Amino acid sequence: MSNKTVSVELLETSKQLAEVQETNKTLGQDIVSLREQLATANQAVETGKTELTRLATEIEAKDKAIQTATAEIKTLKEAVATAEKSASAKAADIIASQGCPPVAGLNVPVPTSPADLMAEFQRITDPKTKTEFYRKHRAVLDPK
Repeated sequence: MSNKTVSVELLETSKQLAEVQETNKTLGQDIVSLREQLATANQAVETGKTELTRLATEIEAKDKAIQTATAEIKTLKEAVATAEKSASAKAADIIASQGCPPVAGLNVPVPTSPADLMAEFQRITDPKTKTEFYRKHRAVLDPK
C-alpha cells in the first residue's frame, strides 16, 4: 500500500468521521429538544392532575350542597303541608264556632280536558248555573 492510498483512505475516514460527528451533534440537539418537550408535557400533566383534583373537590362540595338543599326542600314541603292542614283545620274550627256550616267541595279538582268539562256541564241541573258554565267554557265546549 502506498502513502497516497493511505492518505486517500485517511481522508475518506476523516470525512466519514466528520459526518458521524455532525450526525451525533444533530442527534444530541434532538435529544435535548425531546427532553425539553417531555419536561413541558410532564409539567402539563402535573398541572392537569392538580386541576382535576381541584375540580373533583369542587364537585364534591357542590354535590353535598345539593344534597343539603334537597333535604331542606323536602323539610320545607313537609312543613308547608302541615301548615296548610293546620290552617284548614283552624279555619274550619273558626267557621264552626261562628255557627256556619262547613263549605263543601273546596278541594274538588277542576276539570281540565274537554271531555272533563263536557261531563261537568252535563252534571249541572240548574239552568242558570249551566248557562254560566257554558259561557265560561264556550271555547272548549263548542269549538268552531
